[in-house]
Amino acid sequence: MFHGKVCAFSYGGSVKLDLFVRLLLLSLSLLLATGCVTVRGASDDEDEDDLDDDDTGDDDDGDDDDAGDDDSSSDDDDDDDDDDDDDDDDDDDAGDDDDSTPDLGCLSFDLLQGRARAPSNISLFFQLLTCDGDPVSRLDAEDFQLLEDGDELSAQQSQFTLADNEEAFPFDLMMVLDMSGGILDSGDLDTLLDAVHAFVQAEAGSKEMALAIFDGRPDLQVIVDFTPHEAVLLAGVESLRGYVVVDSSTNLYGAVVNGLEALDARTSVSSIHAASLVVFTDGADQAGYYSYDEALAAVEASDHAIFTIGLGSEYDAKALTGLGRDGFLEVMTASGLEDAFDTLSLNVSDVGSSFYGVMYCTPARANAHEVTLQVIPESPDGELSYSFDATGFAGGCDPTEDVDGDGWTVDDGDCNDFDDNSTTTDTDADCDGLSTGLDCDDSDPLSNAVSNDADCDGAISLLDCDDSTESLGSSLEDVDCDGAVAADDCDDLDDALGAEALDADCDGVQTIPDCDDSDSSVGADPDDGDCDGIPTLDDCDDNDPDSTVVAEDADCDGVLSAEDCNDHVATLGAQSTDADCDGSVAAEDCDDSNAAVAPMAGDIFGNGLDGDCDGLHCQAGSSGGSYFAVCPMSRTWADADATCQAAGYDGLATILNSTESAYIGTLTAPITGWHFWIGYTDMDIENTWLWTSGLSALFTNWASTQPAGAGDCAWLAGADYPLGANGWFDGACATSSLGTSTIGFVCESR
Repeated sequence: MFHGKVCAFSYGGSVKLDLFVRLLLLSLSLLLATGCVTVRGASDDEDEDDLDDDDTGDDDDGDDDDAGDDDSSSDDDDDDDDDDDDDDDDDDDAGDDDDSTPDLGCLSFDLLQGRARAPSNISLFFQLLTCDGDPVSRLDAEDFQLLEDGDELSAQQSQFTLADNEEAFPFDLMMVLDMSGGILDSGDLDTLLDAVHAFVQAEAGSKEMALAIFDGRPDLQVIVDFTPHEAVLLAGVESLRGYVVVDSSTNLYGAVVNGLEALDARTSVSSIHAASLVVFTDGADQAGYYSYDEALAAVEASDHAIFTIGLGSEYDAKALTGLGRDGFLEVMTASGLEDAFDTLSLNVSDVGSSFYGVMYCTPARANAHEVTLQVIPESPDGELSYSFDATGFAGGCDPTEDVDGDGWTVDDGDCNDFDDNSTTTDTDADCDGLSTGLDCDDSDPLSNAVSNDADCDGAISLLDCDDSTESLGSSLEDVDCDGAVAADDCDDLDDALGAEALDADCDGVQTIPDCDDSDSSVGADPDDGDCDGIPTLDDCDDNDPDSTVVAEDADCDGVLSAEDCNDHVATLGAQSTDADCDGSVAAEDCDDSNAAVAPMAGDIFGNGLDGDCDGLHCQAGSSGGSYFAVCPMSRTWADADATCQAAGYDGLATILNSTESAYIGTLTAPITGWHFWIGYTDMDIENTWLWTSGLSALFTNWASTQPAGAGDCAWLAGADYPLGANGWFDGACATSSLGTSTIGFVCESR
């Protein structure tokens, strides 16, 4: 449907609005000796019998003899010219009115769907073409005439309404690019992608587009599946820059067949659907999966618009002309690709605008009727007829409400009131065609589908550095996929160099452990981790530049040898804080002049010293990480527990095992005439003995016949008790003596 040669301009457009302009451009283009883009179409004369500059047009017999071409009347040079002059003098400008519909000649209405439903709604969806197959696009409601059973219905009476083209007709466009090697070998890939980039920008949004490539493989390689999202499509285009050939053969015919099959799958769900296939190649079919006849048969059987673009001189012009039923663009050099795709955009738009939806309210209330739709003026041949049954029809019709008859209106949440297969807002809140579970963000119609963006980070799977993690995004923004986008990356082509924020001098060594992150010549020193100039083996802590060196601090406790109590024992620090060098600093040591006195240092009963600084006079020592103090000081059970806590202990002792029991026995051995309270009691629940910590006993050392019910608190017998040294007995909690013996207590810190 394209004709002529276009270089600095293109002429795609509707038949209605710019027919004259298109004819003018055609005439001009035929005068050009050179150009960038040759545009051919299926309606080009195959015999080329009108190339002799005879402006009369082709004869039916192809001989360019004007005499036989007048199919209505002959020109009368002697008489009619004067009549023509007279006509020109008239003020009748009807034929010159730019706003009038031109004579369209023979028309073809392709009815896609007719609907008749209560209360009295009629809707017709169709494509309008000339009989030559050219799209008749962008007509207005005023350009149509509606008749019912032969009688004209006024627009006011019928509420005649023309549907918004983009809303009524989902439009799918599939672009298939030849990546078999020629375009890459010529160095023209970027020029092609620039042209495709601009084409996508022009067409995305109003259409759902898909981008695929082909080479010698049997199937199309889908780069981006159908989506209305311009950003996703452009990302797919950009992903092809730097493409490396996979198979240098060319499966051109397969690309056509497979592309049409992909469109069939999309449009099969609804008869109200427009679709176009665009195939670009710079070569002829070599793979042989399909023959030309098979590909042509697929084209002829398809309802979709099909455009082909050929670049250079190695493609099969005859094949592309035949397969490009709706237009073949011949591009001589890559510099003409931008004009070619501009022309293509106009003609794809014309095809989309040749689909119409007519809705009206019929006055019929019973029986069968026929509606006829014509284009004004009535002279063009061709009209649309549709029969319907008006039985049960009534008033109350709104032609724009629930057009698809699915029971949902726009107000109810119908995402597309022209398509009974469309989604609704209860399952597709943003009406982008993706149900909530398949949409990355169902509140944003521009968000990606999960199938295209598994981690929903906004980068499509094809370009995502790692589509399983949201932290790594698009390779267009982070070419080396190191997690640092180009603007922040030291070198976005080297994944060993990350963000400047972590490596200021971009030497590949992060600020830590870079010895000088302002100087790229200075990096990390494997023999000096903290960059303090001291080798690792000589440094007490090679991760801390403020640490001491082994030569001056042998035990690396941070205290220099001259000041250290013992520079070979790290637990002994500086003499300035531990004068007696007993391991307890002065602030905690009750006698920092005596190394035998220190907290938890042990205590010997009767030596006159408080060896462990607890303020008690006891026999004390450590066992298994616990510190026990056996104190011969008369107390009741409760007072004993309070005394232990006041001295800094946990409280009365909990004896967990036989080892601890035996150790406590060694502490009680030097003390005679005393028994000792332990932290075991059943005062809360009779006969349920628990430690004061709340633990039940895993070990007990009750003496024979014990407990005997003498009381609720347990005491431990002294070493000289004849009834069982070190055994446990129960007694009254409020007593502090037992016969001739006094009851002291055992404290514990764990």
